[in-house]
Amino acid sequence: MSKKSVTLTGGEALVRCLTSMGVIRGFGMGGYQLLPYYDAVSQQKELEHLLVRDERHAAFIADSYARVTNRLAVVDATLGPGATNVVSGAAESLAASVPVLFLTGEVNAAISGRSATQETDQFAMLRPAMKLAIQVHRGDRIPELLRRAVLTATDGRAGPVLIDVPEDVAHGKYVFDEGEFAQESDLCKLGRIRSRASGGSVEKCVQLLKCARRPVIIAGGGVHLSGAYDEVAALATEFQIPVATTISGKGAIDEYHAMALGVCGRFARTANEVIRDADLVFAIGCKLGEIATDRWSVLPRPVNFVHVDVDGTEIGKIQSVSVGLRGDARETLSDILDAMRVERGGWKWHDAGYPTEVELGVKQWTEQAESRRRSSEKPIS
Repeated sequence: MSKKSVTLTGGEALVRCLTSMGVIRGFGMGGYQLLPYYDAVSQQKELEHLLVRDERHAAFIADSYARVTNRLAVVDATLGPGATNVVSGAAESLAASVPVLFLTGEVNAAISGRSATQETDQFAMLRPAMKLAIQVHRGDRIPELLRRAVLTATDGRAGPVLIDVPEDVAHGKYVFDEGEFAQESDLCKLGRIRSRASGGSVEKCVQLLKCARRPVIIAGGGVHLSGAYDEVAALATEFQIPVATTISGKGAIDEYHAMALGVCGRFARTANEVIRDADLVFAIGCKLGEIATDRWSVLPRPVNFVHVDVDGTEIGKIQSVSVGLRGDARETLSDILDAMRVERGGWKWHDAGYPTEVELGVKQWTEQAESRRRSSEKPIS
């Protein structure tokens, strides 16, 4: 720890912590409880803040920003209706495993429970929509609690976290050791620490793939969160495994790739038929939810099923697995590819013409949809 100390308001400490961890984007709508936070934001350049007209906008903008950049963003909202306005955005971030820090102002502890202006049990309302919810009762603990919040939001299966800050904490002044703000500058990034599946599960996966005649990949949002694009493309290109995506996984592979099937489930083109006829389904970073599986009808029968996910509780939850691989999608697929390439000469690969059959199905659907794509009908039907 440094011997140099500094006196800061709670709001200033929040900004110092966020910038030290590499957070560069904030979105929100000011209120009295968090004014020291706004004052601190205005005094520096690292954390750029966008003022919105409604806290709901801030929640969804931050969710979108985090999806595109794989970096945590922060949302601020004042107490009462400001805080409750972010519930829908937080629930979406939780369902989609997106890292967002929600910073909410709270009633002054000296008057809480006395029907203060806009006072409500916002912490209880927000907690179910969060991966972790923390109320800050002591301003001198801000560096510790904010670090825990950011680490929780970005580690493993990512998600939204809540830091609820009472007015007296945000406005109060506290003495901090400068060393408390010496954080790792990449704490806000996804993939800072990555896990790998065990070597035994990788080998089992490779052996199943080696024997498969009609394998298919279902790529979910976990491909985006881990940045596993090159690995998915290699499986499709080098080993000609067709790739379907969930809606959250759309873009996990180039939509014009010969082995790209488009989305599966409720809004499928040709993917559902390929999945139903497969003898091995390889799910990567997806929860196999209602829409992705057309209300769980796409996988109605026993089939060899391989599932890669950073969250072990998702593996086997919906579909019994032949092999479950708990780990980061990029690192785990990299290990699988290395093992597959070593044994490349031993593959008895695919039914004859399987890749051609897949390409033909996509081509036929594209031709059928062409008239609608180019339609000048008004209004659009």
